[in-house]
Amino acid sequence: MISSKRKSSLSARLASSSSATRKSDVALADIRKSHAATIIAVGAKRSRVIPIAGGDGSGVFGGVEFLRDVALYDRGPASTFSQLGQRIVVIGGGNVAYDISRTVIRQVGHDVSRSALRQANVGQVHLCCLESVEEMPADDIEILEGHEEGVELHPSLGPVEILRTPQGAVRGVVFKRCLRVLDENRRFAPLFDENDLVTIDADTVIWAVGQQTDLSLLSGCKDLEPNERGFLPCDAETLQTTASDVFLAGDIAYGPRLLIDAVASGKKCARSVHAHLSGQQISERQTFVHLNIAGFSREKDYEKIPRTSFPPGDSYGTSTAGRRTPW
Repeated sequence: MISSKRKSSLSARLASSSSATRKSDVALADIRKSHAATIIAVGAKRSRVIPIAGGDGSGVFGGVEFLRDVALYDRGPASTFSQLGQRIVVIGGGNVAYDISRTVIRQVGHDVSRSALRQANVGQVHLCCLESVEEMPADDIEILEGHEEGVELHPSLGPVEILRTPQGAVRGVVFKRCLRVLDENRRFAPLFDENDLVTIDADTVIWAVGQQTDLSLLSGCKDLEPNERGFLPCDAETLQTTASDVFLAGDIAYGPRLLIDAVASGKKCARSVHAHLSGQQISERQTFVHLNIAGFSREKDYEKIPRTSFPPGDSYGTSTAGRRTPW
């Protein structure tokens, strides 16, 4: 239990930091100075990219940022949506890659009825991925519907270089043939044919190879250092970092997962913080309750009674009188 005085103190601290709605408002180091424990749950809101030649510069965007601009209807001159060229290469083989490819093809706007119209300035959308068609992580329906909408699929290709004009504009992407994505132990270990190169003309490249966390907020915290993979290490059970007062929750703790995983992580993290501050563990327990409903009963051999057939009408349950039936 936490005393009422302690609760008031915690509430006051929470209220004092709730006005810091933007990253630039307050530094993580300052938050830590005035709080006994800090939970970082900033998610994985940046696109992961593969460092290749020509990857830095104009005409190359992250898929997460592109979809965010579309969702927020950001059509300003600096938005990724407004900088699309005529020949788009999307690199990635998952559902997000198809979300991006199909969104590029469609005219996205407030009016949903216009979503099937092709962008006036987009001529081609190429989707390139390491995996073969059979290995692609994208759902089959995404692949089929993407093909119907005009997405040109190029499987078994790995990016080598983004070609640029003397002026710095993107003019194409060089790929090498991928012979294998996983090794005999099903670990990610792509094998390439270095002599089988393919060049696809493009003026825009969009990465869709995963998401990562923006860790710029760690500036000034020398006891919090990302590992070689760019993750902030934490204990898998307690979610506590190398700094005893800092805990992680959600995607920053274990990488991009489902919303329900983030919710569960938040609860797990809250229990760890409680134990850290109070010295008391909160144990989990499950309680199964069976409630009998008074007066409820079913006739004998209920499960053997045949189903009641629909009355005359169509297969959707509309009777011949044109009225919708309850079933």
